[in-house]
Amino acid sequence: MANPNIGQHAAAGGKAKAAKRHALTVDFLTDLRKAYQELGGIEGLVTFGKKNPVEFYKIMAKTLPKDMNVSVSMLEPMVVVLANDAD
Repeated sequence: MANPNIGQHAAAGGKAKAAKRHALTVDFLTDLRKAYQELGGIEGLVTFGKKNPVEFYKIMAKTLPKDMNVSVSMLEPMVVVLANDAD
């Protein structure tokens, strides 16, 4: 006869691992924020970007989502006026 408690033990172990992983992620992000603040916060980031623009934009590009779904709806019609060089 099969042991009815087998599935329960596996599920409980999985939940414990997920909770531990979540705690590590929260701790890491908290530490990362503290380091960011100690390095000057926004001002430090701007200084880094000015001194190392190539590296700054590489890092920035890695943080952007690869795919974006955008939906635009307009309540009023848009009028586009193009400049004419002949004027």
